[in-house]
Amino acid sequence: SCVDTVNRGTTTQLKVVSHPLRLEEAICAIDWLSGKEILVATGRSLVVVSMSDGRLRKRINMPAMHADDIRDIQLSKHNNRMCLSGGYDGRAFVTDCEKVVSDQMSYRLESSNAMYETGQGSVSSVQWNPIMANLASITTDSG
Repeated sequence: SCVDTVNRGTTTQLKVVSHPLRLEEAICAIDWLSGKEILVATGRSLVVVSMSDGRLRKRINMPAMHADDIRDIQLSKHNNRMCLSGGYDGRAFVTDCEKVVSDQMSYRLESSNAMYETGQGSVSSVQWNPIMANLASITTDSG
């Protein structure tokens, strides 16, 4: 289910839009890229889903980055196209979603993102710093 806003004069109403999002793997995490785009972590990959008129309209699958399932994602409050993802593979990735999607749409074979090995087991959560745009933290199952 997704939430959509409807403006009627001076009031804004929220409506829940329920459409099945059919993916091959379980959905691990969801975050909003914009008012009409959702970033979904499924399996080892990220998927961008666009909405229009309360319906799911377009789906763009990003290439798999993680060697195992993604456990958590968070978009930066400073630049919402930057996604921090952590997985069961012990890796954290910083991905410029807009650049990866643009590279895919123009049929580029490769796109870059930053990868960080924890060496401490599965990443259990990821968090961008609310004040410093280039600082993030991760936690692992081993502490």
